[in-house]
Amino acid sequence: MLMVVILWRLALPLMVAALAFSPASAQQRPAAPAAPAAPAATAAPAAPAAPAAPAPPDRTSAQYGDWVVTCFVPPGATQRNCEMIQTILDSNQQPVGIIGFGRANRDQPMRLIVQVATNVRVAQPAKLSLEADTALPFTLCNRQVCVAEIELRDEVMQRRFRTRPAEQPGQLSWRDAAGAELTFPVSVKGFGTAWDAMGREAG
Repeated sequence: MLMVVILWRLALPLMVAALAFSPASAQQRPAAPAAPAAPAATAAPAAPAAPAAPAPPDRTSAQYGDWVVTCFVPPGATQRNCEMIQTILDSNQQPVGIIGFGRANRDQPMRLIVQVATNVRVAQPAKLSLEADTALPFTLCNRQVCVAEIELRDEVMQRRFRTRPAEQPGQLSWRDAAGAELTFPVSVKGFGTAWDAMGREAG
Protein backbone atom coordinates (compact mmCIF):
# COMPACT_ATOMS: atom_id res chain seq x y z
CA MET A 1 0.00 0.00 0.00
CA LEU A 2 1.22 3.46 -0.83
CA MET A 3 2.74 5.25 2.13
CA VAL A 4 1.06 8.62 2.36
CA VAL A 5 3.51 11.07 3.89
CA ILE A 6 3.20 14.78 3.19
CA LEU A 7 6.75 16.00 2.71
CA TRP A 8 6.30 19.47 4.14
CA ARG A 9 5.74 17.92 7.58
CA LEU A 10 8.90 18.53 9.51
CA ALA A 11 8.71 15.58 11.93
CA LEU A 12 6.47 14.18 14.61
CA PRO A 13 4.90 17.11 16.45
CA LEU A 14 6.57 18.20 19.65
CA MET A 15 4.44 19.79 22.39
CA VAL A 16 5.82 20.86 25.75
CA ALA A 17 3.01 21.07 28.33
CA ALA A 18 3.19 23.92 30.84
CA LEU A 19 2.46 22.81 34.36
CA ALA A 20 0.98 25.23 36.85
CA PHE A 21 1.92 24.67 40.47
CA SER A 22 0.71 26.61 43.52
CA PRO A 23 3.18 27.01 46.38
CA ALA A 24 2.68 24.55 49.20
CA SER A 25 1.76 26.34 52.38
CA ALA A 26 2.86 24.44 55.46
CA GLN A 27 0.63 25.19 58.42
CA GLN A 28 2.07 24.67 61.88
CA ARG A 29 -0.07 23.03 64.51
CA PRO A 30 0.01 24.81 67.89
CA ALA A 31 2.51 23.31 70.31
CA ALA A 32 1.16 20.95 72.90
CA PRO A 33 1.26 22.03 76.54
CA ALA A 34 4.63 21.51 78.10
CA ALA A 35 5.08 18.08 79.64
CA PRO A 36 8.20 16.11 80.42
CA ALA A 37 7.46 13.26 78.02
CA ALA A 38 5.37 15.09 75.41
CA PRO A 39 6.76 14.74 71.85
CA ALA A 40 7.45 17.83 69.83
CA ALA A 41 4.62 18.99 67.57
CA THR A 42 4.94 18.10 63.86
CA ALA A 43 4.02 20.24 60.85
CA ALA A 44 0.77 19.57 59.01
CA PRO A 45 1.11 18.01 55.53
CA ALA A 46 1.68 20.48 52.71
CA ALA A 47 -1.33 21.41 50.61
CA PRO A 48 -1.46 19.42 47.36
CA ALA A 49 -0.23 21.12 44.21
CA ALA A 50 -2.81 22.47 41.80
CA PRO A 51 -3.55 20.12 38.88
CA ALA A 52 -1.62 20.70 35.67
CA ALA A 53 -3.33 22.84 33.07
CA PRO A 54 -4.50 20.66 30.19
CA ALA A 55 -2.32 20.99 27.08
CA PRO A 56 -3.94 21.25 23.64
CA PRO A 57 -3.62 18.16 21.46
CA ASP A 58 -0.43 18.10 19.42
CA ARG A 59 -2.18 16.75 16.34
CA THR A 60 -5.79 17.02 15.27
CA SER A 61 -7.61 15.79 12.17
CA ALA A 62 -11.05 16.49 10.77
CA GLN A 63 -12.75 15.34 7.58
CA TYR A 64 -14.69 17.61 5.26
CA GLY A 65 -16.28 15.73 2.40
CA ASP A 66 -13.42 13.90 0.70
CA TRP A 67 -10.69 16.06 2.26
CA VAL A 68 -8.91 15.63 5.59
CA VAL A 69 -7.44 18.63 7.42
CA THR A 70 -4.60 17.82 9.83
CA CYS A 71 -3.07 20.39 12.18
CA PHE A 72 0.07 19.99 14.28
CA VAL A 73 2.87 21.97 15.95
CA PRO A 74 6.26 21.40 14.26
CA PRO A 75 9.27 20.79 16.52
CA GLY A 76 10.64 24.02 17.95
CA ALA A 77 7.63 26.03 16.79
CA THR A 78 4.90 27.73 18.78
CA GLN A 79 2.26 28.03 16.07
CA ARG A 80 0.11 25.28 14.65
CA ASN A 81 0.51 24.31 11.00
CA CYS A 82 -2.26 22.75 8.94
CA GLU A 83 -2.55 20.83 5.69
CA MET A 84 -5.37 19.22 3.72
CA ILE A 85 -5.14 16.02 1.72
CA GLN A 86 -7.25 13.64 -0.31
CA THR A 87 -6.41 10.02 -1.02
CA ILE A 88 -6.59 9.21 -4.73
CA LEU A 89 -8.38 5.91 -5.36
CA ASP A 90 -8.50 3.64 -8.40
CA SER A 91 -11.64 1.95 -9.76
CA ASN A 92 -11.31 -0.74 -7.09
CA GLN A 93 -11.18 1.87 -4.33
CA GLN A 94 -7.52 1.14 -3.69
CA PRO A 95 -5.17 4.07 -2.86
CA VAL A 96 -2.81 5.02 -5.68
CA GLY A 97 -1.64 8.42 -4.44
CA ILE A 98 -2.54 11.56 -2.58
CA ILE A 99 -3.08 15.19 -3.43
CA GLY A 100 -2.61 17.86 -0.81
CA PHE A 101 -2.23 21.54 0.00
CA GLY A 102 -0.05 23.05 2.69
CA ARG A 103 2.94 25.19 3.56
CA ALA A 104 5.89 24.88 5.91
CA ASN A 105 5.04 28.18 7.64
CA ARG A 106 3.00 31.31 7.10
CA ASP A 107 5.85 33.10 5.36
CA GLN A 108 5.98 30.58 2.53
CA PRO A 109 3.51 30.26 -0.34
CA MET A 110 0.89 27.54 -0.41
CA ARG A 111 1.98 24.42 -2.30
CA LEU A 112 0.03 21.81 -4.22
CA ILE A 113 1.73 18.45 -3.82
CA VAL A 114 0.97 15.08 -5.39
CA GLN A 115 2.53 11.83 -4.24
CA VAL A 116 2.32 8.60 -6.23
CA ALA A 117 4.11 5.25 -6.34
CA THR A 118 7.58 5.12 -7.86
CA ASN A 119 6.54 3.42 -11.10
CA VAL A 120 6.28 6.69 -13.00
CA ARG A 121 7.92 8.41 -15.93
CA VAL A 122 9.38 11.38 -14.08
CA ALA A 123 10.47 13.17 -17.26
CA GLN A 124 6.79 13.92 -17.98
CA PRO A 125 4.91 16.02 -15.42
CA ALA A 126 1.76 14.83 -13.74
CA LYS A 127 -1.33 16.75 -14.85
CA LEU A 128 -4.28 18.10 -12.90
CA SER A 129 -7.31 18.81 -15.09
CA LEU A 130 -9.76 21.20 -13.48
CA GLU A 131 -11.27 23.63 -15.98
CA ALA A 132 -7.75 23.85 -17.41
CA ASP A 133 -4.72 21.58 -17.34
CA THR A 134 -2.00 22.28 -14.78
CA ALA A 135 1.39 20.60 -15.15
CA LEU A 136 2.91 19.27 -11.92
CA PRO A 137 6.63 18.53 -12.44
CA PHE A 138 8.13 15.65 -10.51
CA THR A 139 10.71 17.03 -8.10
CA LEU A 140 11.69 14.04 -5.98
CA CYS A 141 11.61 10.25 -5.93
CA ASN A 142 12.71 7.92 -3.16
CA ARG A 143 12.15 4.22 -2.58
CA GLN A 144 8.53 4.74 -1.59
CA VAL A 145 7.02 7.66 -3.49
CA CYS A 146 7.52 10.19 -6.25
CA VAL A 147 6.52 13.77 -5.60
CA ALA A 148 5.18 16.37 -8.01
CA GLU A 149 4.51 19.90 -6.81
CA ILE A 150 3.97 23.55 -7.64
CA GLU A 151 3.76 26.77 -5.67
CA LEU A 152 0.40 28.54 -5.63
CA ARG A 153 1.06 32.28 -5.76
CA ASP A 154 -2.52 33.29 -6.49
CA GLU A 155 -6.06 32.02 -5.86
CA VAL A 156 -6.70 30.54 -9.30
CA MET A 157 -6.39 26.90 -8.24
CA GLN A 158 -8.44 27.44 -5.10
CA ARG A 159 -11.17 29.12 -7.14
CA ARG A 160 -11.26 26.23 -9.62
CA PHE A 161 -11.85 23.75 -6.83
CA ARG A 162 -14.42 25.91 -5.07
CA THR A 163 -16.55 26.67 -8.11
CA ARG A 164 -16.59 23.21 -9.68
CA PRO A 165 -19.86 21.30 -9.14
CA ALA A 166 -19.48 18.51 -6.58
CA GLU A 167 -20.74 15.91 -9.06
CA GLN A 168 -17.97 16.81 -11.53
CA PRO A 169 -14.60 15.64 -10.17
CA GLY A 170 -11.37 16.83 -11.66
CA GLN A 171 -8.76 14.44 -13.05
CA LEU A 172 -5.21 13.69 -12.02
CA SER A 173 -3.02 11.84 -14.51
CA TRP A 174 0.57 10.74 -14.94
CA ARG A 175 2.48 8.22 -17.04
CA ASP A 176 3.90 5.01 -15.69
CA ALA A 177 7.42 3.83 -16.44
CA ALA A 178 6.21 2.15 -19.64
CA GLY A 179 4.63 5.37 -20.89
CA ALA A 180 0.98 4.42 -20.34
CA GLU A 181 -1.19 7.26 -19.08
CA LEU A 182 -2.98 6.66 -15.76
CA THR A 183 -5.95 8.88 -14.93
CA PHE A 184 -7.89 9.08 -11.65
CA PRO A 185 -10.68 11.32 -10.32
CA VAL A 186 -10.04 14.11 -7.83
CA SER A 187 -13.09 14.95 -5.75
CA VAL A 188 -14.03 18.55 -5.02
CA LYS A 189 -16.55 17.60 -2.32
CA GLY A 190 -15.84 19.51 0.86
CA PHE A 191 -12.93 21.45 -0.63
CA GLY A 192 -14.13 24.93 0.32
CA THR A 193 -14.97 23.95 3.90
CA ALA A 194 -11.66 22.13 4.29
CA TRP A 195 -9.68 25.07 2.90
CA ASP A 196 -11.38 27.50 5.25
CA ALA A 197 -10.78 25.18 8.22
CA MET A 198 -7.11 24.82 7.28
CA GLY A 199 -6.64 28.58 7.38
CA ARG A 200 -8.74 29.05 10.51
CA GLU A 201 -7.02 26.37 12.58
CA ALA A 202 -3.44 27.32 11.69
CA GLY A 203 -1.66 29.76 13.95
